[in-house]
Amino acid sequence: MKKVFLGLLGLAAAVIVIGIVTLLVMGRREDAGRNTATVQIERPPAQVFPWITEPARLKQWIGGLVESAPLTDEGLKVGARSREAVVVRNVRYEMETTVVDLEVPARLVVEIQAEGFKTEARYDLVESGGGTFLSYDCIAHYEHPLAKLMEPLVTREAQKKIEADLARLKDLVEAEPWSGAR
Repeated sequence: MKKVFLGLLGLAAAVIVIGIVTLLVMGRREDAGRNTATVQIERPPAQVFPWITEPARLKQWIGGLVESAPLTDEGLKVGARSREAVVVRNVRYEMETTVVDLEVPARLVVEIQAEGFKTEARYDLVESGGGTFLSYDCIAHYEHPLAKLMEPLVTREAQKKIEADLARLKDLVEAEPWSGAR
C-alpha cells in the first residue's frame, strides 16, 4: 500500500512539474501576453469611435466594467487619464488608463496600469465599404512571478473575453440608426 501511495504521490508531483515547465515555456513565446481581434461594424468610424471612448458606452459592451471615470478635466486627448474598475469572477480590479495616442475617429491607444501588470491597447478604425473595420491589439506585461507563470492561461481567457466584448460592441453600434453618409 505504501508503494502505491508513493507512486501516486510521485505521479502527482511529476504532473505538477510538467505543468509548470509547460507554462514557463509557453510564457517565453514571442507573442506572450498579446491579444488581437477584429470586427466589421456596419456603421462609419465616426459613429463607432464614441463607443470606445465614452464611459457610459464602454460599460455597455465591456463585460465586467463597472466604473469608468475621468481623472483629468481636459477631455479626450493624449495624456487624458481615467480610472476603471472591472469585476471578473467576483473580484474587483482597479486600473488607471492613460491615452498615449489619438486620432479621432481612426485610432485610440491607451496604456492600462494596475497592480502587477501594464498593458498597451490599440484600437484602429478603418472605413470599409461605408462601415468600419475595427482591429484591437494589446500586449500585457506582468510583473509578479505567479502572474508571469499564469500568462498563457490568462491570455487565452482574455482572448475569449475580448472577442465576446467586440461582438457585443458590434451589436450595440449596429442597433443604432445609421449616422453619416452611406
